[in-house]
Amino acid sequence: FALECSREIFERELEGLADIFESPFGNDISEAELTLLSFPQTVKLVKSKAPNLWELLFRLARTEGQQTRNPNKNPSNIVLIVLAMFSYTRTHHRGRLQKLFAVYFKFRGLSAKGFDTLHLIYERCDVGTVVAKIQKE
Repeated sequence: FALECSREIFERELEGLADIFESPFGNDISEAELTLLSFPQTVKLVKSKAPNLWELLFRLARTEGQQTRNPNKNPSNIVLIVLAMFSYTRTHHRGRLQKLFAVYFKFRGLSAKGFDTLHLIYERCDVGTVVAKIQKE
């Protein structure tokens, strides 16, 4: 019973993050839109919209011993990326962070084979379209 209740809460919270990670086709591929994303602000927003899911993943990402040994270590960005990946697995329309990383890696010279190996980010053909548009700006 407790597991089922928890699952329902986590499902609801994950669906509540859809608008944060949504990447509507064509509306977010300018350089300005891609670089507008602020990790600290996004972390704050995600924590407020999915507090239970955030707390669970945050506690799983860092042990009590790690917290004692290194209180400056903060897994917030890792938890944010995990939640973005969860959201993306539900629909490819929630690939805002994935698109940002894919474009970054493309500009850093990641090869097509590298994209295939790192299939966790975004479709290679879509990245080419985004990069071409940004280069025209």
